[in-house]
Amino acid sequence: MLTASMSVFSPGVNRTFLFDDRANILGNSQLQIDSLSFNELKRAALSGGSGPLKRPIASISFALNYYISGGNFDARAIKTTNIVIHGINGFLIFMLLSVLFQRLGPLVNTGSRKIASPILLASVVSLFWLVHPIQLTAVLYSVQRMSSLATTFILLSLLCYLFVRVRYLGMRIYERVIIGISSLVYFLLAIFTKEIALLIPVYILMLEFFLFPEGRFLRTIENLIRKNPRTFLIISFVALSLLVFWAIRYALPGYSGRPFTMSERLLTEARVIFYYLSLILVPRPNGFGLHHDDISISTGLLEPWTTLPSLLGILSLPVAAWYLRKNLPLVSFGLLWFLAGHLLESTFFALDIAYEHRNYLPSLGILIGVTGLIAHLLRNHERTVLVLVIPVLLLALSLVTVQRSSKWSIPAEMVYFQVKHHPSSARSHAEWAGILESARQFDEAKKHYLISARLAPGDPSYLIWYQILAAKQGRTPEAAIDKEIIQRLDQSGVRPATAHAIANVSDCILKDCSRTGPSLNRWLDALIAKETGRRKLSFYYQMKGIYFASSGKPAEAIEAYTQAYNLNNNNITAMLSLAWLFINTHQKLAAEHMESLLLEARKSTGLPREAEMAMVRNRIQQLK
Repeated sequence: MLTASMSVFSPGVNRTFLFDDRANILGNSQLQIDSLSFNELKRAALSGGSGPLKRPIASISFALNYYISGGNFDARAIKTTNIVIHGINGFLIFMLLSVLFQRLGPLVNTGSRKIASPILLASVVSLFWLVHPIQLTAVLYSVQRMSSLATTFILLSLLCYLFVRVRYLGMRIYERVIIGISSLVYFLLAIFTKEIALLIPVYILMLEFFLFPEGRFLRTIENLIRKNPRTFLIISFVALSLLVFWAIRYALPGYSGRPFTMSERLLTEARVIFYYLSLILVPRPNGFGLHHDDISISTGLLEPWTTLPSLLGILSLPVAAWYLRKNLPLVSFGLLWFLAGHLLESTFFALDIAYEHRNYLPSLGILIGVTGLIAHLLRNHERTVLVLVIPVLLLALSLVTVQRSSKWSIPAEMVYFQVKHHPSSARSHAEWAGILESARQFDEAKKHYLISARLAPGDPSYLIWYQILAAKQGRTPEAAIDKEIIQRLDQSGVRPATAHAIANVSDCILKDCSRTGPSLNRWLDALIAKETGRRKLSFYYQMKGIYFASSGKPAEAIEAYTQAYNLNNNNITAMLSLAWLFINTHQKLAAEHMESLLLEARKSTGLPREAEMAMVRNRIQQLK
């Protein structure tokens, strides 16, 4: 499994970080540990900003990569680690499928001969899963280790459950307890790697229903239904309604920064699910991509017209799975596994519309379903044709994946491919603009930033990048575009991409684009006027402090940084900036006071920043 994983994905290993990698890995200084002490690992674990649980296990894994690589983030090492994780997952998938096919084998092979042994079927399907090109972003997109590593723990948790379930009668009590606790530990590791592990109970219910239909658990439920079906239905309906109500209430605030509503996302996801299915069943190279922000939003049942058929199709899939459960159990299981895997990321929650890595584990369901369908169709026919067809299909899938991997090894080729085959993707055009900028093709880069802005009319970040580039060329930012940026900020507020762009402006004005300073100040004023969150306001005032300091206005800079500190007492960057301003303006007492506040803040945040603190301390001592 590891060999197959290395063979198809290693051509894509390079030293480039992409998109969210920059914020989640490169931009997280707390991952930069210099020892394996408990405090260092704790600091790294609690540093994540993704998901409600902060994903500490994933953060620790990135910190370990940093430490092992000699104190730097080596993209090659991180991606190679991801490939190894994927290979391990392939083996775990094989073990899971071995049990699945052994238990469902008699139901599948109702003809005169078996289509294949359960072990052989498990080997073939796990290889198809391993080399499928839809897995590429979960492997070569560094930050998506969150998905692949969480899947490792999900599979281990399920395998522990199955081990106890299959061998229950032959096991001693202490063995059941140990393996049961192991399953729970893996569940906790999975959920603190990525929240998709919340689906483990759903997967267990599916395994229980299909593999152990005569088990005590299902018999108990059947008895409850027979004794009082009305009560059971009412309780089930109330429980499901409460769960959906909680999910909606929890998810709603996240839509304030999105260009779509919850209802629009739900309608769109019906089309997205069938798009995923098409990529799994017919993996065409031009259909894949890092970004799928070119998928139009469904604003109504017939806008676009494919929304209603897709919605009806989604609703029909579980119904079809129910009716196929006896005659085609693998098809039924596969459909439900695929749908279950999308219950979190393709429903209520305010996430981006589509990403391929969301199919990492769900795609297994489609491969299982196809296997069951083929087994049913060939149950009374000659099967030697499979000996030729399966290797050819595996080779074809592997070649598509190797082709994708090879393009990912050269960022310019990868992004150009995305722009060519996803011309309506704003993010792809923006990334291509960045590559053109690095090649000093500034005018072409600006054109693509404008294309991105046109494709994403509510997003101000692309216009901000345009103004940054104009300033780097020595030009004054365009007033009309400044006005448009402020309008967009006023309408949509700040999104992660906008915050990243503004942070780059603040870095840039200290170097080669000082002309954007007044524009940055106006943008920040627009954001401050409508923001209520203290942490975000602290960030905005910190950016204003950078602008004033770079403009030679120390008094205004001190006021802005003080505001940033008052709004967030753990804003270390603002505090360090204040300390340096007090030092540079010879305010020794104020600088010493800020140093003491920094020492207190470091205790609560866990940030070491020893080198910066030492420099501050030395300069304070030099003041008269």
